[in-house]
Amino acid sequence: MKFRNNSLTLTSALLFVFSITSATAQSGCTIPGAWNYNAAAIEDDGSCTQLICDYTGPRTITFTKNPFQNPLPQDVIGPGLTLRRGTVRGIFNSAAEGAYNVGAEGPADTQWHFGGVNQALPFVSWKDAIAIQGAPGNLFSILSTDPITTMRMISTGWVFEIQWHTWGKQSQGAGCSYTRTFMVEESGCQEIPFGYGCTNPLAYNFDAEAIIDDGSCTELNCDYVGYEQVTITKNPFQNPIPEDVISENMILKRESIYGIYNGAQEAGYNIPAGGPADTEWHWGDVNANYAFTDWKSAILQGELGNLYVSLLSDPVTTMRILSTGWVFEIHWQSWGTQPQGAGYSYTRTFIPEASGCIEVPFGSGCTDPEACNYEADALVNDGSCIYPGCTDPEAVNFDPEAGCDDASCQFPPADCPADINEDGVVNTNDLLNLLAAFGETCNPLLPTCAEDIDNNGQMDTNDLLAFLSAFGSTC
Repeated sequence: MKFRNNSLTLTSALLFVFSITSATAQSGCTIPGAWNYNAAAIEDDGSCTQLICDYTGPRTITFTKNPFQNPLPQDVIGPGLTLRRGTVRGIFNSAAEGAYNVGAEGPADTQWHFGGVNQALPFVSWKDAIAIQGAPGNLFSILSTDPITTMRMISTGWVFEIQWHTWGKQSQGAGCSYTRTFMVEESGCQEIPFGYGCTNPLAYNFDAEAIIDDGSCTELNCDYVGYEQVTITKNPFQNPIPEDVISENMILKRESIYGIYNGAQEAGYNIPAGGPADTEWHWGDVNANYAFTDWKSAILQGELGNLYVSLLSDPVTTMRILSTGWVFEIHWQSWGTQPQGAGYSYTRTFIPEASGCIEVPFGSGCTDPEACNYEADALVNDGSCIYPGCTDPEAVNFDPEAGCDDASCQFPPADCPADINEDGVVNTNDLLNLLAAFGETCNPLLPTCAEDIDNNGQMDTNDLLAFLSAFGSTC
C-alpha cells in the first residue's frame, strides 16, 4: 500500500511538472511577422514586438562552418555585409571583399571589441581587437577565457554580440561556429509592441493593422460616429477635390489658395474671410491656452489661407464645430500656395473629453437580465443598470430610484362609505342596514354611525341616493 501511495505521489508530481513545463513552452509570440516570433509557441502571451529601424534580420542566429566544408556557408547579415571564412585567417566580408584571403585589418565595414556590448571598450579593427594570437583571426587560444566579442557594422550602425563556440586552426580545416545576437538599443532601434490592438471594425478605436485583439476596443457615449483619426491629403492640382466628411453638415474642402471651407454649407470655394462655416479655431493643441475664434483671426498669416509660414513653427491647430461641440486636433503636414496648386494634408484627431464624450469599453452596457435597461448585446457591465419597482408616488411603497414599474405598487384602502358592513362589496346587505337606521340621527364622528354615508348626522334620502350610486361596486 505504501508503494502504491508513493507511485501516485510521484505520478502527480510528474504531471504537475509536465503541465508547468508545457504551459511555459507553449506561450510566446505567435505572430509570424513579429521580431520575436516563436515558432514553437502555441498560445500568444502578448509579447510580440517589432523594430523601429531598417534591420530586418533575426534576433539571434547560429552560424556553423564545418571543417573542410565546401562550398563555404556564409552569414548574410544584410546588404553589404556577408561574413565568411575560407582559410585559417579571420572571417571576411564577402559582399565587399572579392577573395577570402582577408586583409590584415579584418572584414570590411566592421569594427570589433572583445567582451559583451556592456563592456566599456572602444571599437577597433578586427586585427587590433581579435587577431592578437599568431596569424590574423586566430581565436582558438582566446576562446578558452573569453568567448564573446561585439561587432558593429559601420555603414548601418548595427551592433551584434557574437558568442564563439569553435575556431579551427590549420589542421582543423578552418571551421568555426558562433551565435550572433542583434543588440536593439545599441543599434539605435526601438522595440515596440506588434500586431496587438482593437480588431473590431465597429469600435471607435479600430486598428486596421492589428492582428490579435488585445481587449482595448472602445466606443463613445455620445453622438459622434466618425473615426478617432483621419488623414486627408489633397495633392497639388488634384481633381476631384478630396473631402473630409466629418458629418452631414460638416465637410471640409479646399480648391484654391484660399482657406478650407465647409462644403456642406458654403456653395463656393472662394471662402468668406471668416473661415469655414460652423467652426471655431485656435493655434496649438487642445491644451493650449488660447481662446476659440474664427479661422481668419486664429489661423491666417498674411495672404488669406496662407499657412505655410506658421506651419514651420507650430503645425498643430484645434478646431471646434459649433453646432455639435465636437473638438478636433489638426496636425498639418503641408499647405500649398499658388504655385503649388493649393495642395495640403493634415491628420485630424477627435478629442472625446473636450467634446463632452466619454470613451468606454466597446460593447459596454447593462448586463443584468433583471434590470430594466438590460442589453443582451452588452459585453461589459458599465454600471448603468437600473431596476424595477413601484413608480407611482401615490403608492405606499413608491420607489423614487425605480427605473421601470413592476406592478408592485400598493395603495391604502379606498374610501368606500357605501360599504356599510365593510365586506368589500356594496350590495343588498348594506341596503338593509341603511333602511334599518333610516330617519335616525347620529354623531358622524362616532364609528357606530356607519349608515350616515354623507356624514351629515342623519340617515336620510341623501344617504340612500349615495348608496344607490355606489351599488354593486367593490372596495
